[in-house]
Amino acid sequence: MTKPSIVPAVLAQRFQHLWRRRAYWAPAAFFFAVAAVYTLLFYYRLPYFDHWELVSLYDATADGRPPIGEIFAVNAGHWHATGYIVMLLLASLTRMAHAPEAVASLIFALLGFWALARILRNAASAFNAQNSLALLIGVCALFYFSLDQAENWLWGWQVAVFAHVAGVLWCIERLSSGPLTPARVAAASFFAAAAIYAFATGWALLPIGYALILTQSRWRSRNGVLGLLLWTVFSGLIICHLMLAWEESDWTYIDKFGPTSGFAQSLFGVAHFGLNFLASPVSRFATGLAIPFAFIGLGLGLWSMRRLYGGRGLYAMRAAAPIVALAAYAAGAAILTAAGRWQVFGAEQAFTMRYITFGNFFWICTLALAILAAPSLSLRRRRWLYVLVGTICAMKVGNSISAANVQAGVSASIHMAAQQLRSQYPSPDPALLAQVSDGGQNAAQALDILYRRRAGLFRNIDAEKVGEEPHSPTK
Repeated sequence: MTKPSIVPAVLAQRFQHLWRRRAYWAPAAFFFAVAAVYTLLFYYRLPYFDHWELVSLYDATADGRPPIGEIFAVNAGHWHATGYIVMLLLASLTRMAHAPEAVASLIFALLGFWALARILRNAASAFNAQNSLALLIGVCALFYFSLDQAENWLWGWQVAVFAHVAGVLWCIERLSSGPLTPARVAAASFFAAAAIYAFATGWALLPIGYALILTQSRWRSRNGVLGLLLWTVFSGLIICHLMLAWEESDWTYIDKFGPTSGFAQSLFGVAHFGLNFLASPVSRFATGLAIPFAFIGLGLGLWSMRRLYGGRGLYAMRAAAPIVALAAYAAGAAILTAAGRWQVFGAEQAFTMRYITFGNFFWICTLALAILAAPSLSLRRRRWLYVLVGTICAMKVGNSISAANVQAGVSASIHMAAQQLRSQYPSPDPALLAQVSDGGQNAAQALDILYRRRAGLFRNIDAEKVGEEPHSPTK
């Protein structure tokens, strides 16, 4: 009697495995597709405000004079070197087309989500919550790929933001996903440097790195000592580079937010700004709810941590550390931003759309911890927890719809401005230039460079059809 073939059973098991993976990734794929379609439909067709500064760097690069010093110079309290390198490379290949910048933002966002998914999957495995993994990844994808960060998706100059986010996530993932070898710490240092060179909020990674090294290894072990030593060397080197870059910079904006108020007032102002910053990802369209929702998020996160840590001790701390690190990064970003912005612009400036990308990590951490803690609850409590999670997600959807509508209108006006500036050249309307730049950016001179280089909005102009030689740059 022949034995029944095991092939059908193996194929069925394989199909079941693939179906589960599809269930895990389907929500993330959907939210990424929405962000990608929106980005490719509405990306800015013209350099916009800070983006004009890239034109002179592109001009120097096209002449064979890569402006390394200017790329790594401190700009308004930030390094944007990672973004500049990506944008200049794309500009050299495409004559400063803006669609590739939008695509680059999507690619960096996708690379960052890969690291985030690895963190979530490891946490679900550690807390025996594999059955919640599809919900976990779906909810986090809703926040990570949300359209309330529309300005960052559409404005090519913000590729620095998503390069920064990818660096943050891979740094945390490398320091928490396995044995803490020197190679992992070196890789984490590389990703942290990419994040810091892209955006100043990356400085929050330095203390977070120490915390992860201490929680993921015994500090007296060989790997623990080497990890701390390597992270200390990296931190010292990048801080020294910042000090040198700051000395060579003519940046004077720091004078505007000196100690002009008392300690108590400053503490209150920074706290108010920080709470707005953390709440903005769910309440930007209803700012009056910002403070209540900030405290709801803090309360939910602390309660979830208590449920997860109960009876598990050090094991739970290690398993949850990379997720908690996301909230620590968001809090650090809020404090760093408040230190540089509160006294000049006030606490309402925390609702700037750019910061939603950073504040999202607070809610990703809070909701991930809540979903991981849910299986330990009674059915009744679990239902109430999911109602709260659903309410927060509904707020997120409202935030996204509001911001996406606003930025679609901004994009249409920028597209129209690009068409008008192209037709009006070489005598553009100053009022039109003022809509897409400020006095610090010489947009008229940048237009001359773009025309001469046949780049940007002039990429498809044929000099013979225009009937004149390329316009010489304004002196």
